[in-house]
Amino acid sequence: TTVRVPLNYCTWLIRYSNSMDARRQEEHEKFKAKLVQDVFGQSSTRVAMDKVTMLIWAYRTDKELVKFVADFLAKYSNQKYVFDGIEFYLPQLAHMIIHLETSGSDWPDSTLERFALIISQNSLHFALQMHWILTGAIEDYQPETTDGLPNERFNAVFYRRCIKLRQNLERAVVYGAPRKRELQRMLQAGDISIEEYEVLELGDRKFNAHEILDNKDITFRSQQTTDLSIETPPAGTEVPSSCGTIEAVDEAAFQEQAIKLKQERCGWLQYKRRWRKKFYKRKLWKKRFFVIEDRMLYCYDGDPRDLVVLPRLRRAMPLEGARIVVCPLGVYEDEHGRHNNRHPYCFEVHNQLYKFKLRATNELEASVWCQILQEQSLSPSLFSQSKSSVENTALVSALEPDQRSRYEFFVEQCNFVSDLCDVAEKLRFKDRDERKSALPGTMAEVEVPSCAYVPMKRSTDVWAKVLKLLGSESRVFSTKERCPVLMYFLDQMDKDRLVVADYLHRQYDIKMTAIAETENDDDNDDDDNDDDDDDDDEEEEHKSNGKANNVEVNDDAEGEIQIETSVNGDDVHTVSVSVTESKTNQQNRDRPQLLTRMSSIFRRKSHMDGGDRSSRAENTNQMVRKLMKDMHLDELPKSIKEGLKKARAPSRKKSMLDKATLPIQSVKIVESRSIDSELTVASEHDDHGIDADSLTRAKQVICGGESWKERSARMLASERESMKNGKLKDDAIVSSVIVKSNDDVRQEVFVMQMIHYYQSVFTNAGLPIWLRPYRILSCSKTTGLIETLTDSTSIDGLKKADGYPEEGGLRAYFEQVYGDPSGDTFIAAQRNFMVSLAGYSVVSYLLGLKDRHNGNIMIDIYGHLIFIDFGFAMGMAPGHEFSLERAAFKLTKEYMDVLGGANSSCFSEFKNLFVQGFEAARNNSQIALGLVEIMMYKSNYPCFSGARYGGDKALRRFEKRLMLDVPDDKIKKRAEGLVMSSICHSGTNLYDKFQLSSNGIMP
Repeated sequence: TTVRVPLNYCTWLIRYSNSMDARRQEEHEKFKAKLVQDVFGQSSTRVAMDKVTMLIWAYRTDKELVKFVADFLAKYSNQKYVFDGIEFYLPQLAHMIIHLETSGSDWPDSTLERFALIISQNSLHFALQMHWILTGAIEDYQPETTDGLPNERFNAVFYRRCIKLRQNLERAVVYGAPRKRELQRMLQAGDISIEEYEVLELGDRKFNAHEILDNKDITFRSQQTTDLSIETPPAGTEVPSSCGTIEAVDEAAFQEQAIKLKQERCGWLQYKRRWRKKFYKRKLWKKRFFVIEDRMLYCYDGDPRDLVVLPRLRRAMPLEGARIVVCPLGVYEDEHGRHNNRHPYCFEVHNQLYKFKLRATNELEASVWCQILQEQSLSPSLFSQSKSSVENTALVSALEPDQRSRYEFFVEQCNFVSDLCDVAEKLRFKDRDERKSALPGTMAEVEVPSCAYVPMKRSTDVWAKVLKLLGSESRVFSTKERCPVLMYFLDQMDKDRLVVADYLHRQYDIKMTAIAETENDDDNDDDDNDDDDDDDDEEEEHKSNGKANNVEVNDDAEGEIQIETSVNGDDVHTVSVSVTESKTNQQNRDRPQLLTRMSSIFRRKSHMDGGDRSSRAENTNQMVRKLMKDMHLDELPKSIKEGLKKARAPSRKKSMLDKATLPIQSVKIVESRSIDSELTVASEHDDHGIDADSLTRAKQVICGGESWKERSARMLASERESMKNGKLKDDAIVSSVIVKSNDDVRQEVFVMQMIHYYQSVFTNAGLPIWLRPYRILSCSKTTGLIETLTDSTSIDGLKKADGYPEEGGLRAYFEQVYGDPSGDTFIAAQRNFMVSLAGYSVVSYLLGLKDRHNGNIMIDIYGHLIFIDFGFAMGMAPGHEFSLERAAFKLTKEYMDVLGGANSSCFSEFKNLFVQGFEAARNNSQIALGLVEIMMYKSNYPCFSGARYGGDKALRRFEKRLMLDVPDDKIKKRAEGLVMSSICHSGTNLYDKFQLSSNGIMP
């Protein structure tokens, strides 16, 4: 039978749908206006990086506002809490840098890329993080996979953009702020004030970023030569007399054709392709149309200028750093490794991944193509496509000493991390029985640079230099597809406990011996004690005589500085700033304070000014006015003015569905458990209420009888004993990291960021919920580093360990280790278990974490649970729609037994904490939804890709799990229902049994 829908119902449905769309648009506009008010309004007292990130995303098509926000962040990035926020939201910022400005918007310049280059010049650590993000994106969008097969995700626009981004980033790192040394000299001499120095130094970095993005050659120009590499045929090779030589060409004809080809940079050629690590495939020569654009070589099956039939892009390769090889007389190596001389006018283009063999129709055409390709390969690029000695590059030899030192550090650090990942990759191809014995020798092949460090840090974490790898202590974890390696390092902490950014700044940006003599210890700790009071993070911004954004110092004229500046980054002109008054002011300057400021990229608090700090704290409205003064802006961008006006306008009555009218909660990101506390042997651990005897029993089962503190102390003692003359200093430490290959950990980076975000939400709400965020670094599409969770093991490993009770499960283990259930130690361990279970239950439900078998759930010696391995997130599950994991989160009978059963006070507290945690997460939903929406945009993450999870499906499901359409008075009942429905869920039990039968993981 056919069901007829009344026409009036269809009309109503259409009208209702249109009204809902209009209402969503209205709510979105109000949300944007509130963002503007919260970031730039009079009442805002600090730069909220979460809202700034959302502001860029919400106004991503407004180039004027995005540029203003980027300039705003660049100006105040020397404040520690702003820089911490930039690094925390780097995944979202980098994702927008890669994708937004190539999505069709008419951007006059690369605003966000310019911002990244400005920050990278000031922090080598930040530049390294960006470098690895771009490396993964390049591998995502490159034309071919590493095995030579066509890449289904190939995107020519994104690929070209990422290549250029990484090249520009590398140039910014090496050349830095070229006038910083001169500014430092003037500051030290008292010619300029600290405030003037900060304005001029920021302007210098802006000017350098502008030069890089304008493709101006700011590097060594004299090495732009067109000499070509000529391969000599091996002895005995027969050379046909009809071939001639490429060099023997008519000069007039050469010039005429060269001019035409250089203007068009395209034409037909015969080609063969070869992957660099494979033998030639048996292929015929193919006629293809080649185009050179933005230092990229594109291969089409037709002329792309043909407007009737759009040709298909077949291949593409970057030309910067590539090698152009001319094969004289047509001699080249064929697919069998033999030298062939049948085809004249051949030449080859090599880079790290590709080798194109090309053939022209005549020697004149071959000469022109080779010359153009050679010129393109000789761009101002310092970093080759493959690992090579820095001494082999003529460009490097022309660098200034400080530029060369930055170059060598950057290259050596990238190669060091790559070599660590190669250890795991090499062992993956060995038999499982051979991996353990081969590990020490493989690690011994890794060369440790003079200034290497494990980059599992933020810029504001304490610096520790790697001295050597401890191969004999490291371990291999063998799986079916991967070979993760737990590596140990011997590190040396900085004697002054400098943070990473400041250590690298001193090492590669300044050379002042006076700093160590005059610096006082109080300055090092100023910014570390500011977490309790927002006003403590705000600092006095003195009025500055400097008006420059872009700076070029010229102190030829005594008593004044000539600076090159630009209005809004456009027209460049020169102005003079008098320094006579500042010289006078320098007479009473506090010299230690001056030198301390120069030795750090962060602004230090003033020790010279007294009075109430809160009276000197300024709001972001004042910060905006100072930025406008520096940028010579008479008024704010139009979008900001309209946003402030809308935000002040009275709104209609609030409803539960109208979330845009509610206040936007800003979450202060709390610091996760510092890696430095794990590194330092002498650090005092919180015992979490567990007595020493119980910890001893716990480590026997979990750690094999040796805690991390004891193990690191033993390794240190062994190293001291093995070293002659006692060279190992007292501040030496042992660190560890898990190295993975053949695994994409970028999705895990995002999930861990969300877990860290929710940890901050719970902490700011005053909830005793416990989560353990840990550091994950993605080095490429297939490699990564993961922070080691010390004094812990998987529940699967716990149940297989010696000393685990044969009967009674986790409850029996708790009683065996922590004593009588009525004792204080057992109650403390039970509570540790409960508060961690509550935290991971909330995030597991909200983030849709699946694959929660006992191999992916850790437990530490204090009783805390720690979830790991987030390959299945945002609702993505093994088996997809046939997944067995149907419960909101994992709450097995064993967990209930540890809590004391459904009628216990501990379970009642767990349920209350789950409800409170869910309510806190729901109240902070707007920023969380924004973070997911940004990373979902053009994403390659499995949880955001494909027919099942692509589009906006994952975001809508996340929004549904937040229950934003449910009234507040019904949330508690809904949340409690989630808890009760998850207890001993049949799907959870079946999945544990499946993992036992298929992978041997204990349920």
